[in-house]
Parts: sequence; C-alpha cells; structure tokens
Amino acid sequence: LFYFHEGVSPSMIDLIWVFGNVFFIVGLLRWMAADALPKSQVFEWMGRQSMGIYLWHVMPLLMVKDFVGTRQLDVFYPVVFVAELILLALIFIVWKYWRGAKLFLGGG
Repeated sequence: LFYFHEGVSPSMIDLIWVFGNVFFIVGLLRWMAADALPKSQVFEWMGRQSMGIYLWHVMPLLMVKDFVGTRQLDVFYPVVFVAELILLALIFIVWKYWRGAKLFLGGG
C-alpha cells in the first residue's frame, strides 16, 4: 500500500495529487451547499481574520529564526508555535479594541 509510487513517473504522482485535491474540494463544496460542515467559532473567526493572519504570520517566524536560530529544530519549532499563538492573541486583541484594525490587518 505504501509503495504505490514505485514505477510511477513524478508527473503522474503530481497528477494524482491534483485529482485527489479536486475530489476533496468537490466533496467539501457538496457539504457546504448542504450546510453539513461542523460549526466552530474559532475557525469562523480565523476565516474572517485570515488576511491579517496571512499578512503577519511570517514576522514571528523570522524573529524566532534570528534570535533562536535553526540549528536545533527541536527548539525552533516549539518556539515558533508559541510565537504564532502570541501573534493570534495579538490579532484578536487588536481587532477587539482598536478601530483602525481593518487598515492594519486587512479583511474584516
């Protein structure tokens, strides 16, 4: 099962991934049309704020890379994870308490 890719060209593997994603998206679209997807306030908030998250998510990553370094990945990734959680908290605070947040973060 895990060696299905032996003897398959790289372009065929890419095509398999593309078709897999297409079928996945079609299934999701059917669930969305039927309103059958589970509801989550956290994910809905993140969806509304995705522009700000996308624009600013690299900043903590670059800061951690400069201050911690990337030689020890077992230290780097947990610190990046915590830094990204702090970023999400800051985005939440900015959206909640600052009227100019839409200009700074985009989206809404």
